[in-house]
Amino acid sequence: MRNMKKVSLWGWILCGLFLMALAFANDSWSAPPEKELKIGCIVALSGPGAAWGIPLKTGLEIGFEEINAAGGIKTSKVVYKPRIFAEDDQLKGELGITKLNKLLYTDRIDPIVYILASPTVLAAQSVTTPRKIVTIFGGQTDFEPQKNPYTFRSLTFHYMHQDSSFKWFKENLPAIKKVALLSPDYSSGRDCGRVFKQIAKKYDYQLNSEDYFLFQTTDFTPILTKLLPKNPDMLNIGATTPGQAALIVKQARELGFTGPIYGATKQDIFTIVDVAGAAADNFYSNILVPDSPGLPQKFMGFYEKYVKRMGKWQDVATMTHRTAYEIKAAIEAAGSLEPDKLRDGYKKIKMDSVDGPVHYGSPYGTQAYYPVPMARVEKGKPKFLGIYDPGILTEAEYHWKPEGSK
Repeated sequence: MRNMKKVSLWGWILCGLFLMALAFANDSWSAPPEKELKIGCIVALSGPGAAWGIPLKTGLEIGFEEINAAGGIKTSKVVYKPRIFAEDDQLKGELGITKLNKLLYTDRIDPIVYILASPTVLAAQSVTTPRKIVTIFGGQTDFEPQKNPYTFRSLTFHYMHQDSSFKWFKENLPAIKKVALLSPDYSSGRDCGRVFKQIAKKYDYQLNSEDYFLFQTTDFTPILTKLLPKNPDMLNIGATTPGQAALIVKQARELGFTGPIYGATKQDIFTIVDVAGAAADNFYSNILVPDSPGLPQKFMGFYEKYVKRMGKWQDVATMTHRTAYEIKAAIEAAGSLEPDKLRDGYKKIKMDSVDGPVHYGSPYGTQAYYPVPMARVEKGKPKFLGIYDPGILTEAEYHWKPEGSK
């Protein structure tokens, strides 16, 4: 009887130990808690830049929706569910800083913000760099990456666009010798001019004329009537917004210019076609054309979702859909939102995307690299010309300045 009591006692002890172990195991095996991840987004949602800003906001939203539907951004301690907090800066730096302060102090975003406008990012870095806020920049100006290690350019730099494009022009349109530059008068537009001078020297083009216009310009006839008598073979319209690009194309054709016109930054080629009609023929830009052979594998699925939501396709939307997955990759590599780890996680990005394979590299490890597409309008429709390797952008190429400039 005594032995039976001992067995019974040991049985209860073992049972208790088993239940305790099971409780601890369940606690250690439980999924990490979920937490909302507040991502700031400052883009132009009104004014000339809205043709960029609205699709950029939408691309980011769709990307985050997909990520959340698949379980979120997973780390060992937290599963983040990203949410976008968007503000309109109208491409104006002063307004952009006001919007950044709202995001930081009212919305209390996490240390990640996407910014499109060059004036806004240049002003914002006085805040974002010392506070170690990872700033994802979708514009083209020189943001001094050597001084701002938490800012990442998520767009291929316009050196890459112009280098790939003018190499193609040299091989396929050898009659082009003289190029007129016409770009908006702000930091990205001016920097596009600096870069083209570098490209012109590399591929032996003559800069026929150089003009800059205000953002509110809609009548380009005065500028065009000044530059067209110089007989350029091509117009390079630099960092012009899609709506203004369409007006330049239409008005240049009305004044008799029949040569190629090139948009040296991301354009909305369907807006060009809609506004300029038949005059849009012979317009070139660095965009992907839906339903074309040779597109990145993930492109068409996103394209279909975007058109279903917005009713039409807008070319720049791929940029921020890719950015959503870059944020995911960076956080999962970092394992947290600790700024230095997050910065290092961004530099480690190497993944596939709607734009094709993407990674970050030179200069300073903060420049996005992915294939540069090229397209032109033929018979009123965009035609895809292919995808090209942008090559490595060296620090010397990035910092190049024309002789005599400061």
